[in-house]
Amino acid sequence: GLFAQACAQFNQPELTHHLSQVLLGHADVGQALVDHPRVALLSATGLHTSGPLDTALRMLADSATPVALFTIGAVLWRAGQHAHTRTPLAHYLPVALIKLLLHPALVLLAGATAQHLGAPLSAFQLLVLTLAAALPSASNVSLLTERYGADSGRVARIILASTVGAFASFSALAWLFGVQPAG
Repeated sequence: GLFAQACAQFNQPELTHHLSQVLLGHADVGQALVDHPRVALLSATGLHTSGPLDTALRMLADSATPVALFTIGAVLWRAGQHAHTRTPLAHYLPVALIKLLLHPALVLLAGATAQHLGAPLSAFQLLVLTLAAALPSASNVSLLTERYGADSGRVARIILASTVGAFASFSALAWLFGVQPAG
């Protein structure tokens, strides 16, 4: 697997048994995983799935986005059933805009400052960090909201607004960074 190859590359094959963290590297490491004909369940260990298990795992992976959207919809519906008034736009849109615009700007600023101070952060790594910060709010936040009794309607609307807004803001940021589609 990749761990064994990495350990061999650094002439330390005995580390293979002790390595259990994410393998860090430049774009070539990620590209090697992406180019692999079958990105294995545990590609770093070299394990592969096949047959019914592989089919079941692919079906679960393919259902992640629809399940997240269903969850957001259910939380919005439930919040609407218990609310006497709708959550005003001013209570959730600013938070979504902060998440989509200010958060990536702060990550970019912090990363550029770290680079300037000598941190071993490549331009590509800073790009990835900034684009990850530009992603919409995660749908699992609504589950935490339910668990801890926060305003689930407001949080669901923040998630929805940031998801819709990210179509424009994430695309614009990727374009500004010069990110091109593969191919």
